[in-house]
Amino acid sequence: MAKHKIRIRGDPKVEEYIHKHVFHSVRNRVLQKLLLLYFNLWGFETELHEKVEKRLADKKLVHDKANFAYEITPEEVSEVIGCSRRTAIEYVDALKTLMQ
Repeated sequence: MAKHKIRIRGDPKVEEYIHKHVFHSVRNRVLQKLLLLYFNLWGFETELHEKVEKRLADKKLVHDKANFAYEITPEEVSEVIGCSRRTAIEYVDALKTLMQ
């Protein structure tokens, strides 16, 4: 595995797609992890996407990217990208800012 690639704990389909089509052009690890989180939420039908979508349906909220960003928890983020809770909170904040 090349130095610039990160190990992914998420869905294997997402991992293969990300490494093949996205990471070859993005070398910064923080941006790679942000892209990984994005693709786990919206790029594919992953377990994370289904969990957040179910919570939105239970709350009767619209299934758009802004609501997904506000509904995801730091614990879910840390599971996907393998970081601490404190760092996961920063990723959630970044998603909220990007999806406004």
